[in-house]
Amino acid sequence: MPKRFAAYRRALPGPDQVELLQLAFAPEFDVDAFRKWADRIDFDAVGEVEMRLLPELSLRLQQSGIDHPLLPRIAGVHRRTLYANTLRLHRALSFYETLEKSGVEPLFVRSAAAILLGGPGALAQPMSQVELLLPSSTDPLLVDHAAEATAGATLTCLVRLIDHHLYRDELGFIYRLNWQMEPHAGAGMEELRRHARAIERDGKRVMVLAPEHLIFQAIWQGMDHGLRPPALWIADVLSIAGASDAIDWTLLVETADANGCREMVAATLDFIIRQGLDTPGMVAARDQLGARRDPRRNRVLMRLRARPATAPVRLATRFVLPYLSAAQRNGQKPSLSGLSDYARERWGAASRLDTFKIAGAKLLKHLARRAVARAPR
Repeated sequence: MPKRFAAYRRALPGPDQVELLQLAFAPEFDVDAFRKWADRIDFDAVGEVEMRLLPELSLRLQQSGIDHPLLPRIAGVHRRTLYANTLRLHRALSFYETLEKSGVEPLFVRSAAAILLGGPGALAQPMSQVELLLPSSTDPLLVDHAAEATAGATLTCLVRLIDHHLYRDELGFIYRLNWQMEPHAGAGMEELRRHARAIERDGKRVMVLAPEHLIFQAIWQGMDHGLRPPALWIADVLSIAGASDAIDWTLLVETADANGCREMVAATLDFIIRQGLDTPGMVAARDQLGARRDPRRNRVLMRLRARPATAPVRLATRFVLPYLSAAQRNGQKPSLSGLSDYARERWGAASRLDTFKIAGAKLLKHLARRAVARAPR
């Protein structure tokens, strides 16, 4: 890994997770490597990473035609995932249709969008919740009425925040409706909708986030202080890149550039390439991203974002970077009071920010001043 990507190493998978990723996604299935892995795995104590990748591994085993004592149990996980995802998507499509009839223009994002883009084979990807992106002007009351009117499901609202609502149906499935999606804002949200793709599913036409933006979102969220096991979001990137017919890598480069995180995306692609898991066009995208560096303020904050950190650092990177970008666009002088107002308006997070100020005001000031001082004029 190049020296300038080393800051992201801790947010990327270790050797054990890489082994499983290669079994699930390598171009050539390594039977000997699978047998060695199967001999030492305790199937009754598999973790989150294994459960995410077992359905993918089941497909590889079926294609290779090998026999193994674990095959029935792995296939069982695969069948259970297929059933759960099929049922979840059926209900999500009904909710989507109700929202459309109410005058809302929803957009499938994250795992639901990846499955819809990938076709029937993509149903092997576990999906913890269905997520939809709504226009920022959507009235929350309209969404509540649509949830009550959804056929075949009883949706109960669990959480109401400024930027998202959470609903749960009687089967325990979770539906998250987002009004915003970090790090996109304003024109960035319009860009997401402009590149969205129309998909036919079960006789219904639905809009889903473009695969290039799905890959960017997987990287952006994955590089968030190691909050998820690295193999999970790397698997998401590989699933999207492998399932989509054609990835416009130029769009991914432009998205990374617009959000000031070329280095973060390049480090991820470089890791995938070095493991021999790359897809056509990925090498050229990495080289294009690495040809020009992000502004220093972005590099400082993105590298902090990618490392396990305390709550003050986590909140600093989550609030400071978008605020500084907005202040620069609007020609405003950054300040702590401006940051607090921005967080309250955008996320309704004043209480969290006040807690952070008590715990880490010095760090926030240091990051803000350092980033502003070194930002290009």
